Amino acid sequence: AAACAGFRFDPVLVGDALGIGRFPALRAFGTLERARHVVRAAGREFEFDSHQIRELLLDELPEPLLEELHAALGDALEQRTGTATQDADALDGALAHRLLEHFLTARRFERARRYLLPALQHLERGFLNEAHLSLARRALDAPGFLTGTERCAVLHRASQRFEQLGLSDEERALIEEALAVADETGDPYHRASARRLLAVRHAYDGNAAESLRLHAESIRLAEDASDRVELARCRGDHGLTLWNHGAPERARDESLAAIEIARDCGAARPECVATANLGNILKWLGELEEAHQTTTRALELIRRLGDRRGEGIVLGNLGVGAMDLGRPAEALGHLDRSLEIARAVCDRSCEAFALFNLADVWLTVGRTERGARHAEHAALLFEQIGHAQGCERSRELLA
Repeated sequence: AAACAGFRFDPVLVGDALGIGRFPALRAFGTLERARHVVRAAGREFEFDSHQIRELLLDELPEPLLEELHAALGDALEQRTGTATQDADALDGALAHRLLEHFLTARRFERARRYLLPALQHLERGFLNEAHLSLARRALDAPGFLTGTERCAVLHRASQRFEQLGLSDEERALIEEALAVADETGDPYHRASARRLLAVRHAYDGNAAESLRLHAESIRLAEDASDRVELARCRGDHGLTLWNHGAPERARDESLAAIEIARDCGAARPECVATANLGNILKWLGELEEAHQTTTRALELIRRLGDRRGEGIVLGNLGVGAMDLGRPAEALGHLDRSLEIARAVCDRSCEAFALFNLADVWLTVGRTERGARHAEHAALLFEQIGHAQGCERSRELLA
């Protein structure tokens, strides 16, 4: 049971799970420490003498016994914390993660279900992308655990982690699965959302026709469902695609429509995203000062939301805009902060763009050695995440 509780564990919780009580459990672990050197005291907890010992004990457990031990630990932890009767939205994320791990391993899927969303949100807030993907994959692979719209929601969340890591093939595969599941359920929100995400992925991959087709479908589905929040997202992302494929005037109109819809229904995040996109579009149209003001407004909105990743992206846009206005010192300040945030939140795509833009600024102001270092790093990172255009443009800076 201790091995199932983790490398470092609470001996009293293990005793409660086994039904032997506090004092017998503490005595037993004290004896193991003195006589066998299997575990050792670590403050009020115990820990295994090595990770190999714990792994060996886990490997020797028959699967039915492993499941029962995890179920007992989950029961004991629920009883101690009272989480079974608490509002799921108010649960501590780290605790929800522990309970989810126990009940998933125990195949107590109905018990696990209420802890899934708080656990994933906890990992998202900590920018623990790899842990998030591992947990999401376990949940998705558990037979019969996630179906229908619940499955769509987890697929969407996991696809966003792959997008941050720059793993486009893996991202696309999850979105395509989400689309298939959404169409099976007939749920209009998830049908629209999956098409929107896949449209954006196709736009980044250069598949303009397929992207625009999916955008049109997503907008229609959101309108049919009278889902104004999703409609704001769909129109905003459609505007971004139009800009990427050389239709800035139409892109501006779509972004303005998205902002209006978002404000009308109080959807702060879609408003912020569309505002940031509008800043890029206005820059493309040559309206540099208005673009800078619009992007500054987007930064204010994103900071109100507490979205650090989004803040890093918008700071990158501000840096490029400042350079276009002939303000290199301001540009470097924004781009350095963008790079710092990208690394803190493990966003490899944002990191690559920040490095590229920093390289461009340093080369422009004559700091060729520093600019070349940033360009080389950007090219390497773009290559790792499969962004061919970014890699090519970074290498052009070095020519």
